[in-house]
This record gives sequence, C-alpha cells and structure tokens, in this order.
Amino acid sequence: MKKNLLFSFALALSLAASLAQSDKSSDAKAESPKDDAGKKFKTAEAATLVGKNAKLVGKVSGVKQTDTITHINFDKPFPNQTFTAVLFAKNAGSFTNLDKLVGKTVQISGKVEDYNGKPQVVILSTNQLTVLSSKPEAKPEKTETPKAEK
Repeated sequence: MKKNLLFSFALALSLAASLAQSDKSSDAKAESPKDDAGKKFKTAEAATLVGKNAKLVGKVSGVKQTDTITHINFDKPFPNQTFTAVLFAKNAGSFTNLDKLVGKTVQISGKVEDYNGKPQVVILSTNQLTVLSSKPEAKPEKTETPKAEK
C-alpha cells in the first residue's frame, strides 16, 4: 500500500513538473522574435505575404481612379507594379487627393490577396493608408562634369 501511494505521489509530482515545463516553453514561443505582428515589409515583398495581414511600405508609382474603383500602384507604373492598394467607390468618400500620392512613400495595412497574379490589399478604412513622406522624393539633378582640356 505504501509503495502504491509513494508511486502515485511520484507520478503526480512528475506530471506537475512536466506541465510547468510545457507552460514555460509555450511562453517562450509567444515571445519569440519570429513574431512579425509589428514588422513592416517592402511592397516588393507583398507576393510572399499573400493570405497574411501585413504592413507594406513603398513608393506610389501611379493612381488610377474610375467611378467604381481606385488603384494605387507601387514601385513601378502599371502594368509592372509590384503591389496595388485597391479602394472601391463605396469607401472612397473618406479619401481626398489620392492622385497627390504619386512619388510619396506610403504604408498600407491589411490582408494581402492575389488578384490575377499580382498582390493587392483592399482598403476599407482610412487607418489602412498612412503617408510616411510628406512630399515626393526629389530626383537628383544631373550635373555636367567639365570636360578635360587637351
């Protein structure tokens, strides 16, 4: 009887220690640096993020507006853009002067989807679009170097 009681006590103690160790490893995984919840990605990386919520940062290369939809293209002009933010007319009333985004660095947040082989995020609210640069990036001026005299 004492042996069974002692065995049961040892088993219970071992189980408790095992559960405590399991909780510690779960906490360690939760604090793992691999958690990308706050990480920002370049818009050129969007194709690798399809199906995930992400914050994407890039330079607006063009804005095309119609009565029903607005496309905000990034990095290269359409049809070679690396990423597109899409805004449907029903949500467009909250946005003004979208055409002035061209040349600016912008952050788009949301679920990355694939549309005809190109990554996109559908914008539903103003908090998904943040202008990070207040003016278009300046292009460096070409300066002529003096030609060597003979």
